[in-house]
Amino acid sequence: MVVQSSLSKGTISIALVHEALSAAYAKGLNTQIILNKAGIPTELLMSPKARVPVTTYAQLWIELANAMNDEFFGMDSHPMRRGSYKLLTKLVSTAETLEKALYDILNFF
Repeated sequence: MVVQSSLSKGTISIALVHEALSAAYAKGLNTQIILNKAGIPTELLMSPKARVPVTTYAQLWIELANAMNDEFFGMDSHPMRRGSYKLLTKLVSTAETLEKALYDILNFF
């Protein structure tokens, strides 16, 4: 489902969709395929007041991470390979103390 109203709650601005796609554009990826998998019509990108549901935007993040093998979407010089966030959450949830969790996370980075 795609929302055109700028007043809809639980939606994300199309400007943030453009921002999320910026590294994919720069890398020459086929953003049409990524958008299709996320359920975002490409013509919606031309409507500056368009909005997409949060769940659709979340799917866009998943599709971008899959296409780029980067959970940080090319926004850093070093990619965060798929599974990095999962590993980080396991480090935090299994650490005996917050200090140990932070140490492990920083050591990972």
